[in-house]
Amino acid sequence: MGYFRMDPKKVNLNIAGVDMKGLGDGAMVMAEFDDDWVEVHSGTQGEYAFILKPGRVGTLTIRLSNWSPSNLALSVLAQTNNVAVPFIGTDKSTNSDVFTTPAMMLKTMPAWTKEDVATINEWVYTFGEMVIVHSGAKEVDFS
Repeated sequence: MGYFRMDPKKVNLNIAGVDMKGLGDGAMVMAEFDDDWVEVHSGTQGEYAFILKPGRVGTLTIRLSNWSPSNLALSVLAQTNNVAVPFIGTDKSTNSDVFTTPAMMLKTMPAWTKEDVATINEWVYTFGEMVIVHSGAKEVDFS
């Protein structure tokens, strides 16, 4: 009998060739699509049709600890005309979950906050197309 686990140390995020370090506690990264991928239309006699939506746009949020050196890299990228940059994320504690986009742009820069405790900077990006592969968890066997 085994169990499933997620190892945060095996989550890798890369923006424009820069590996992100100092990921924040909790939800380190979240990618979500703005729209459903399909609509269903039904007729009065029970017939129906699936209408595929071509858009795969959405939002990618990356949470970094305020002490993370990656904040500087993202700040520099944001200040250089906020150009579209590629992103790839992997989770090697699973059977290799992958999420990637060829181009995303910074939507919201984190607020400038200084407290007497570590805080989280949320970098919010808009992507034009994201590919997400959910591969499931690896099972750890104790036998």
